[in-house]
Amino acid sequence: MGNFSTYRDKSAIGWSILAFLLPLGLIAYFVFFHYSLDGETILFMDIAGIIGTVLLALNILTVYMLLSKDRMTEQMEIRKAKVIRSLKQLGHGILTLAAGGGISLVSFAINSKSYYVAIGAITAGAIYLLTGTVKFIIATVPSLALFFRENRHKAGTARLAALLAVLIPCAVPVINRQSVSIEPEMVFVQGGTFIMGCTDEQEKAHRWNAPAHQVSVGSFSICKYEVTQGQWEAVMEISIEEQIKKARGLIRGKGKNFPVYYVNWDEVQEFIRRLNVATGRNYRLPTEAEWEYAARGGVKSQGYKYSGSNNEEDVAWSSSSTKDGFGSRAHPVGKKQPNELGIYDMSGNVAEWCSDWYS
Repeated sequence: MGNFSTYRDKSAIGWSILAFLLPLGLIAYFVFFHYSLDGETILFMDIAGIIGTVLLALNILTVYMLLSKDRMTEQMEIRKAKVIRSLKQLGHGILTLAAGGGISLVSFAINSKSYYVAIGAITAGAIYLLTGTVKFIIATVPSLALFFRENRHKAGTARLAALLAVLIPCAVPVINRQSVSIEPEMVFVQGGTFIMGCTDEQEKAHRWNAPAHQVSVGSFSICKYEVTQGQWEAVMEISIEEQIKKARGLIRGKGKNFPVYYVNWDEVQEFIRRLNVATGRNYRLPTEAEWEYAARGGVKSQGYKYSGSNNEEDVAWSSSSTKDGFGSRAHPVGKKQPNELGIYDMSGNVAEWCSDWYS
């Protein structure tokens, strides 16, 4: 191991391995929300991916430097010692944050009102981790630059690592934006005849749903999920924040996989027009009869009270069916169970437009 054996603290590699938990955790955070899209903003995911990738590149090069058998100058040895100290502080920060999380869990288990203890523990760990991260970057970057300058035969490795450290973070926002498919996933609904309006299992209904009457519909396809904010932003080129501001409404859930809301009928028509141009298809809103037929399960209907179940909590978000009492908020699409046709959120998440309401 060359000069590495001269250091009193031979646990530097152990600290560097522990330090890998931070970038790996940040990258895992990005990847998890990149695919689940469970309401986190794009900005936070991008920041996590960029910082995580940069730190991972620095950590890999640092371990490479620590394991190097090349002879080093006295200046390099001094810088190397600083890197090891920064690694230890970064490792301590990770352990402190983990301890803070453990303390918060214990405090909540003992007394659910121990907010100050939990917040204090997490804050202390986060501050320690942030300080350690900053010191690690400050100590590592110039040390690595000197190391590769002294060992010119490794210049190619240095250039490749630097290129990856720049290109991968830059690709993160691009990947994130491209992750949204504007084409909706469709479910085929075989045509048939059903009783439309307030039927016996519905118990009570609005006056415009009475009297119940027989209706026949042809075969058609309908979206498996409600149109998401990510799809709306991609097609309409307007952020959900701008959409909410334009409607002078309140934020009731925000994220690429949340359903879009605060959209009027004319805006929906423009969305469909742009979607058809972009995809070359012929999408349209369902008629009210088609929508209700699909919600009831079509030819596979089991006569449930709600779309897919007699238990509201299984298939719908509402103030009465959610234990957190946040039924007035939107929720990510497809999180409840589907109905008989495999369609989600037909009994409750956000209101949905039909084509013939204004015809």
